[in-house]
Amino acid sequence: MKSAICLFVIACVLGKALCALLLANGDSQLNISAMDSYIIPLSVYNLTTDGFATLFLAAKLENTKFEDVGKIKVNDAKLNVDNLVVDVDVFHPKLTIQTEFEVTGKLFELPVYTKGSFKGKFIDVNSHYKIQLEISERNGSRFFTIKDLMVNLAIGDGSMSISAKDPEQQRLADLLQNLFNENAKEYLKELSPAFSYHGEVYYQPIVEKLIFFIQPDEILPK
Repeated sequence: MKSAICLFVIACVLGKALCALLLANGDSQLNISAMDSYIIPLSVYNLTTDGFATLFLAAKLENTKFEDVGKIKVNDAKLNVDNLVVDVDVFHPKLTIQTEFEVTGKLFELPVYTKGSFKGKFIDVNSHYKIQLEISERNGSRFFTIKDLMVNLAIGDGSMSISAKDPEQQRLADLLQNLFNENAKEYLKELSPAFSYHGEVYYQPIVEKLIFFIQPDEILPK
């Protein structure tokens, strides 16, 4: 039960890391400055599963701080002008994330509650973004909107530490973080679909705002 909570928190945190990768170099149109670190005050995630274990968890993350976000390399970026598909490959050598978390919910019919702080260090982050665009028109002006967005995220390695608010839970927190750190590559591979999904949900509105300033008539053939 506790390992499921731990993995859920990691998935939520890494999903938000996609937003950090996206905004690392800033954007003058949105008054977003390039930065090496920034903080997201509050976000909430939910997880529900059925089958062998009926699970519902709600995680509240507060003061999530991303560090080293400015060190980013875009390996490839392509636009297929025929079907309006954008493919972007990004490499991030290092990313450090700190957050305070509170998780509540149920496993079977048993109540679940834990609260504490999380710090993770991750290296060799490769992410691929596929964005299906479509052209909309308003007041005689054409602009891009997102029809579909898919993210694939792979993290080479990492480590984490968990500090529980309740001293009685710290022993278990130590056990979980040691278990993760001993097999980080395997856990990160297992979690890839989950935090890719959370990333898609979290930052699609931000991508919408960014592409709004790209004029179709400026980049598409007449």
